[in-house]
Amino acid sequence: MNKETLKGWKQYRLNDLFIINPPKDNISNDTEVSFIAMKDVSDAGYLISSEVKRFEEVKNGYTYFKNDDIILAKITPCFENGKMAVLSNLTNNYGVGSTEFYVFRKRPNANILPQILYYIFKEPSFRKNAIMHMSGAAGQKRVQRKFLEYYPLSIPLTTAEQQEIVQVLDTMSNIIRLREECISHAQDLIPALFQEMFGNPLTNDKNLPIVRIDTVTKVVSGGTPSTQNSEYWDGDIIWLTPKDLSGYNSMYISKGERNITDLGYKKSSAQMMPKGSVLFTSRAPIGYVAIADTDLCTNQGFKSFIPTEAIKSEYLYQLLKMSKEKIRAMRFSVSAIFWGTISWPSME
Repeated sequence: MNKETLKGWKQYRLNDLFIINPPKDNISNDTEVSFIAMKDVSDAGYLISSEVKRFEEVKNGYTYFKNDDIILAKITPCFENGKMAVLSNLTNNYGVGSTEFYVFRKRPNANILPQILYYIFKEPSFRKNAIMHMSGAAGQKRVQRKFLEYYPLSIPLTTAEQQEIVQVLDTMSNIIRLREECISHAQDLIPALFQEMFGNPLTNDKNLPIVRIDTVTKVVSGGTPSTQNSEYWDGDIIWLTPKDLSGYNSMYISKGERNITDLGYKKSSAQMMPKGSVLFTSRAPIGYVAIADTDLCTNQGFKSFIPTEAIKSEYLYQLLKMSKEKIRAMRFSVSAIFWGTISWPSME
């Protein structure tokens, strides 16, 4: 949308059409407003939830916004993950939230629908350019405001044509959202279906054969390259820490907050986990599980299981997920658990 100016379209700078981080209106302290934390915004680009608070509670130290504003996460990895939203249905038209959001408000005389900017933000070309213009220390990088102010926008001159584009893109986005909701609902049902088929993994009430976990998987850990050597970081190898799984709800994972270089991999105890490996966080936060959806590395905060033909990744994932509370309650080493202290029903 930004690479070329099509016939009948005009090119602007983003700052020509939108105010970035607009000032606050005069709001009384007793006014109820919507409070939006970073966790309340989906990686798919929409608002999941919000909390109602009195303005007096949140008027200092937060970012301010209104209905029809666009919020965009500025900090890594939230920006890369796609956290953004077009705001609507805010309590009394107002909201406040994380200071790690940029807020974009259409200028009064600008001939553009806010949703057009929203979909420009979702373009891979925009995200790639923005990542190249991040600044700050590793793990705390943020998109620069100046990059956004001067970012070129090519848009149709008529709002009618803009509306047609938005309607098409809204339809596609709704289909994607419905798909994600279906997957989420299915994941809620899986534990019950699993227990119906295989019984309770903690009691083995269906008398399945018992095996040690290290007889049906290869158990490996990981490592961390030196953080003092910049040559080890920001490469092409995905590298996970337990923090990347904290609160993560999907079965599969394919990216984390940081990447390492090939040199960082070779000069550390980091281990390459092949696609299909089951990753279990054995250091705080303990008990999160995911399946590697691509080849990746982990730090030493994981015990990872590379399945043999005797066990399926998804089966082991459910076993560990259903047993995590018991594992968290153990008084002895999590490492000892996985080297055979506890055994599990097998797939045979």
